[in-house]
Amino acid sequence: MLSQEKEHKCLGKNYVIVIIGGAKDIDKPSCKKNEILALMIHFIQKYNNTNIIIVNIPHRYDLTNAATTNFCIQAYNSKLKKILKTFKHVSLVEMSTNRRHFTKHGFHTNNSGKE
Repeated sequence: MLSQEKEHKCLGKNYVIVIIGGAKDIDKPSCKKNEILALMIHFIQKYNNTNIIIVNIPHRYDLTNAATTNFCIQAYNSKLKKILKTFKHVSLVEMSTNRRHFTKHGFHTNNSGKE
């Protein structure tokens, strides 16, 4: 067993694993969103001995609202939210969709958005 796996297996209910991803390649044909969700489900089931927090993918304000990337993000986040409802040890943190929580270029969150 890998040392990281050993560490995760030793975690109990007083610990939290936080998973944060991004949107850089979500609209690429090579991005297998369903495979990513399946791997996430496997991870969640494997580590049901501890708390897990998953942060959804933020809206891309460096692109238009009608951009394919933003539609992919919305679809992925919607599936993620639906899947996570079935797990009691998992919480979803939904990123702000408020434009003022992002930098001027719109790709990253600013201090207010991080808070």
